[in-house]
Amino acid sequence: SLLKPSDRVHQEQQCCRIFCPAAWEQHTKGVGGFLSNSTAAGLRVTISSTLELLDYLTQNVGFKYLMTAKTSQDPFENLFGIIRQSSGSNAHPTPTQFLITVNCMSFYGLVKGVSQGNCEEGMLGSLLEVSSPQDTLQNAAGMNLAPSSSPNAQALVIPSQDHSQHVARSDSRVIFYIAGYVARKCILKSNCKDCLILLTAPAPDESFQLARLTLFRDNGGLLYPSACLFRFIKKLEDLFTGCFSCEQLHADSILDVLTIVKARLWQEVGCPSHVSMLSQKIIQFYVVTRLHFTLRG
Repeated sequence: SLLKPSDRVHQEQQCCRIFCPAAWEQHTKGVGGFLSNSTAAGLRVTISSTLELLDYLTQNVGFKYLMTAKTSQDPFENLFGIIRQSSGSNAHPTPTQFLITVNCMSFYGLVKGVSQGNCEEGMLGSLLEVSSPQDTLQNAAGMNLAPSSSPNAQALVIPSQDHSQHVARSDSRVIFYIAGYVARKCILKSNCKDCLILLTAPAPDESFQLARLTLFRDNGGLLYPSACLFRFIKKLEDLFTGCFSCEQLHADSILDVLTIVKARLWQEVGCPSHVSMLSQKIIQFYVVTRLHFTLRG
């Protein structure tokens, strides 16, 4: 909550009641329970120190208010509270759910720093472009590969037909639906009519099998991708699922995906003026979004 000096009168009234000797202890009528003498004393100390901190910050530092949530003395309890709530109504996650949630939280600041945090944003190696000279190395085949990507991911750069039946593939109807979502998030914001015309299409009829899911979910307002955009997103999805069918999730998984995309995706989308910029924007958005939902799953 937010605490201001103007609220001091109310806080002092509440504080006087709290500091009243044995007020809460009398309320429990000696039957015990949650409120013990040590709990009451600890709460009094917490409130007193918070009010003193508010006085110091507003009078000496120039603060206008104090966010009391920032004074939490139990960060570990906050961490485990987030993990418990991430499992929905299940407040006691299984070991598998716990590990998945912890991995998901490790990607919390993947794209940008936490809003209203007190830590400066730093350069994240996983977000450097694969073509960056700081993060690439010329290999024997003449392809730029990120040195921090795993050896297995570098091996996936060259497609192989061995065990191809074990590579996961996503439903084309789902890919078509997601391609429309990508169009809304990336193409509409470009404000380019040519890109919009090239990469979107009118709503097809129900006989078009790829659009069955999108038509079912469409209550008005969904975008339908063109054949060019659908092929581009389908290629991205195939590379993504192919990577994680052979690779385990780790801290630099995004580098593995970008390494494979750079080596095996030659197609670009968009009008001649925005083809390069828009293609990079779509790749960035899709990979980050897809990795986010992979962690949640």
